[in-house]
Parts: sequence; structure tokens; C-alpha cells
Amino acid sequence: MESDLKAALRRTAPADLGERIKGRRLAAGLTQAELGGGDASVGYISRIESGHRRPDFKLLGVIARRLGLTLEQLLLGLVPEDQPPGDRLQLDYAELALKSGEPQRSLALTADLLEKYRSGTHREFLEQIRLVHAAGLEDAGDLRAALDVLQTVLVADVASPATRVRAATSLSRCYREVGDLDRAIAVGESILAELATQDLDHTDEALQLLATVAAGYFERGDVEHAASMCRRGVTLVDESNSPTARASLYWNASVMQSEAGDTVGALPLAEKALALLEEADHQSNVTRMRAQLAVMQLQLDPPEIESATAALERAAAEFDALGGSAVDRARTTFHLAKAKFLGQDLGEARRLALQARAVAQDLSPRLTADSLVLLGQIDAADDDLDAARERFQQAALELAAAGEAMDRHTAQLWLDLAHLLESVDMPDAALDAYRRSAASTGLRPQRVRPTDRTR
Repeated sequence: MESDLKAALRRTAPADLGERIKGRRLAAGLTQAELGGGDASVGYISRIESGHRRPDFKLLGVIARRLGLTLEQLLLGLVPEDQPPGDRLQLDYAELALKSGEPQRSLALTADLLEKYRSGTHREFLEQIRLVHAAGLEDAGDLRAALDVLQTVLVADVASPATRVRAATSLSRCYREVGDLDRAIAVGESILAELATQDLDHTDEALQLLATVAAGYFERGDVEHAASMCRRGVTLVDESNSPTARASLYWNASVMQSEAGDTVGALPLAEKALALLEEADHQSNVTRMRAQLAVMQLQLDPPEIESATAALERAAAEFDALGGSAVDRARTTFHLAKAKFLGQDLGEARRLALQARAVAQDLSPRLTADSLVLLGQIDAADDDLDAARERFQQAALELAAAGEAMDRHTAQLWLDLAHLLESVDMPDAALDAYRRSAASTGLRPQRVRPTDRTR
């Protein structure tokens, strides 16, 4: 039982726990000095209540006793006439299913709770259920449905501050995934501004939101501002006890550094993020981070093909075992195909690239285009230039049909495609690809007019 409660303490957001402690202290008529007694200073109790500190297990037991609660009641938010303990436990199981990479199981558990609490009783608990349900939809690849649920949580007047911040983080991430970078940034910046006015910008949730917004800026091409945000976050991160919050910052910083061309400098940050995620026991994110490390290894000069291949094969096996999202599986398969191609195993590279394309076809135009480009490179390596031209044209059509999404990934893909089209003697198509690469970064030709001169 004690091990379960310790695990619950690690999972509970400090802002939620702090708000719960403060509410019960005020209801009990205790001062912060009385609550801390000889075990914690007034300043430390204040930081706990504001969400800046997570108390250790022993101190939390002391606090619970002084509030007239059991540890289970305090950790799970159970007070007299609150929701049944079994329902809170069911929601915990739904979150655990997400961490284990089982979104469908999580969705089944939260759907049952949503039906039970839809009548409007226990409204704050209902928003917590919706938040976990949205996370399940996101992991299952249904981003549009997740956006609808998250918007409901964000505007709910009964949602706790921590619930709203987590909703904003997920909302920003989902907007980024569907290509709406302006909304991804705006929703995150709005909540970050609120947190700054409330002196809550050091909390675990705030740091995760900051990392997510920085990623949105990076995708939009505001590289320096994104890097500046991550640097600011890293200076705050030592005040956070959350491995997940720290991992988010290190992860995003590593990706940005890698994309900026410094893969060697990015690898230590990515390794640190992976270690933190393993500490947090968030298996699905550990697997994603493992795959990201492998991608960076492929970008090195020379690439570390053997190590990257082993890591990607392990990540693919873990996604299969854990029920990872279709996009995660397709992306891992694509990079594994790329590793095989770099290792000169053209037959296996072709098989995997075709598999990645088949899965990505209805999910991600960019990943579909990536797969087609790789297939074209494989055809060219096999001296089948006609087939390579056809693949490259299909990739161009796929990107064009998806619209001119203005982000770095699309711009880079158009640029790579332009070089490949040139290499197979398709100059007109290459010129169009160069133009689209510039357009994807937001650049447009300026109209030049003669200057009027007076004599």
C-alpha cells in the first residue's frame, strides 16, 4: 500500500496537491505555521501550497494527519462527500494505461467515467476526466477530437490551475501536430502570461508548457526565440522536482540544436532527457525519446548506423508491444528504412519505406512525402531513374495537396526534394520545389518598382 501511495505522490501534480492542502488548511482554520509545526517552515509550506515544491512522503504524512485526513484522501483528493474512491482509482488506472502506451484501454476507462459524471455532479473531477480522455484521443491519433475536448476543459470555470495548464499544454501540442502553429503558440503564451502574474512560472506544469510553446516557435521558424525560451526554462528547471518537466525541456532543446545543425551538441541533451523519462517511468515517452536519439545518430557525420538501427528496432518492438500510436510506428519504421538505406541494405530499406508509407498515407502528408522521397532515393541507387522521377513527383504532389504549411520541416523537405529533382534532370520541377521551400518559411517575392527621382 505504501508503495502505491508513493507512486501516487510522484504522479500528482504539485500545483494540484498544493491547492488541495491549502484548501483543507483554510477549512480546518490552521495557519501555515500550525500546519508545518516543527517539521516545516512557513516559507516551505507556502512553496508547497503554491505548487513550487513537492513534499516528501514523510512530510506529507505529517501534513495529512494535521489536516485530519489519511494520506490516501490527501493524495487522491478524496474528502467527505467527494467522488467515490473507486472512480478516482479508475482515473488513475486510465493515466497509467497512457504511460504504458495503451491509449485504447485508457479511452475505455475514461469513457465509462464521462458517462457517469456527465450530469454535472463533481464538476472539477469531470474536467480531470476530460483531460485524461483527451490525452487518450491524442495518443490514439484522433487529434481533432482531442482538440474539441481540450478546448472545453480550458474554458471550464471549475478546472483547477494545474488542470488548465495541462489542458493548454496538450492543446498547444495538438494544434502544432495539425499544422496550426499560430494557434499552438497563442494558446500557450496566454496561459504562460497568466502563470507569470501568479508567480507560478516555476511549477512542473508551467515548465512543460514552456517547452511545448518553444517547440511551436521552432516549427514556425522562430529558431532564436525558441532557443531563448528553452534556455530560460533550463535556468528554472533545477527548482522543479519533476523528471517529466525537466525531460520536456531537455528533449525540445536537443531537437532544436540538432535541427540547427549541431547534432553532436544535441546528443548529450537527448541522453539526459531519456534518463529523466526512464526515472519518471513514462514508457511511451521513453520509447519516443529512444527513437529520437537514433534519428540524431543517423544525422551525425559519419552516421552511427549500427547503433541507430539497434535503437530503432528496439523502439519499433516496444511500440508494437505497448500499442503505440500509428504515427509513432510509421515514423519509427521510416527512420529504420533510412538506416537500412544508409547501410546499403536496399531491399529491406524498400520494404520498410513502403510499410511506413502505407501506414502514414491517411495520417500524415509530410511523413508520406518523406517515405516517397526515400523510395525515390532507393530507386535511384538501383539505377532506376524513371521510377525515381515518379516517386519524387508523387512526393511533390503529396506536399502540394497538403497546402503550404509554414514550418521548418516542410521547408526542408521541399529543399531536399528540389536537390533530388535536379539530380534526375527535372529542372522545372526542381525550380517549383525551391519556390515552395521558400514559401514554407513565409518568404514571398517583393515587388520591385523604379524609384521616382526629381531633377
